[in-house]
Amino acid sequence: FFDTAGLNETDEGTVSTPEAVNNILELLKSSREGFNLLIFVVRSGTIHKADQINYETFINILTQKKIPVLCVITHCENEE
Repeated sequence: FFDTAGLNETDEGTVSTPEAVNNILELLKSSREGFNLLIFVVRSGTIHKADQINYETFINILTQKKIPVLCVITHCENEE
């Protein structure tokens, strides 16, 4: 597992979105073994249009539709 800086971090974040995308691209390019799955994690209650754009970026640009992407929504324990 590799955990990368989040896209669209809050104001307290330390990594800009362009820098986060670049870091992910570099990680994908530098892996000798490649990747079989990317997991896109979003916290329930904080899902916005930007998250849909980021998810589509994962699929279309970062993976070029060659690596499956799983979207996981966390903090759903109090949801019906």
